[in-house]
Amino acid sequence: MLTIHNIAHQGILPKEALPELGLSWDRFSVEGIEFYGQLNILKQGILSADAVTTVSPTYAREIQTEAGGEKLDGVLRAKTGKVFGITNGVDYSVWNPATDPALAARYDAEDFSNKTRCKGALQKELGLPLDTQAPLVASVGRLALQKGADLVAAIAPKLLRATDAQVVLAGDGDTRFVAAMEAAVKKADGRAVFVKGASEPLVHRIYGAADFVLIPSRFEPCGLVQLYAQRYGALPVARATGGLVDTIVDCDAALETGTGFLFDESSEEALLGAAERAVAARSHPRWGALVRRVMRTDRGWDRPARRYEQVYRGL
Repeated sequence: MLTIHNIAHQGILPKEALPELGLSWDRFSVEGIEFYGQLNILKQGILSADAVTTVSPTYAREIQTEAGGEKLDGVLRAKTGKVFGITNGVDYSVWNPATDPALAARYDAEDFSNKTRCKGALQKELGLPLDTQAPLVASVGRLALQKGADLVAAIAPKLLRATDAQVVLAGDGDTRFVAAMEAAVKKADGRAVFVKGASEPLVHRIYGAADFVLIPSRFEPCGLVQLYAQRYGALPVARATGGLVDTIVDCDAALETGTGFLFDESSEEALLGAAERAVAARSHPRWGALVRRVMRTDRGWDRPARRYEQVYRGL
């Protein structure tokens, strides 16, 4: 069984490296490891596998399309009935606001009033205005084009002008996006902060304080940010792609259904519109019921583990 996390990373080498892999030249063919005149280790792995798994059902479908397959879609489509998407889980012994030692105060789905205390503590820690009633919008993760870091930096000043929200940006990565985050914060009149390379305890505190988390990924095999955020009562605002579709149900206007806020187009306008829709929903009478429903969502490892066991037994 071969598990693909991100099909963009394939292990492509010059063909001259074939003997170093312990393979003979008869394997260098279109039906084998050859890939546009080079070697592709992931392609060979797919061809050799009895089953291929990846980290969400939607991503399993996406990588079998020309748009999402990174030129391996045909190889995967040939594995009819042998490609499985199994959504990642979360270790709730680590990511649990009821027991998290990093938080200023503990809370759970039955009583999340202490989330307000967590927000006040984070505002004090990061130098934001002390206002626990202000919506807190966060972005946490790797600063990369795939993750839509450019979109977050672009809409942050606009979101601050359009709403009474505060914004916390945390992450590290591409220097272009680090600079963009720093520039966005300078326009924020003290209502936004950028933390480069946030520690894991601080990331826990951000989830504990946040009302919303922005996840505008251009593609996303599964995503863990939305799973952590949901358990901490921070509603994800995410692009409808990959595992984000499998783990977030878009909220209806009455907030009677849904576990987050989805948007389709990978653009500043779409992200800003979804973020504004989310902030507006916070004043809805059913907001508390929505947060409680989201926190009760089970994204632990039990069900994914059983699904993996089924695939193993099937082999």
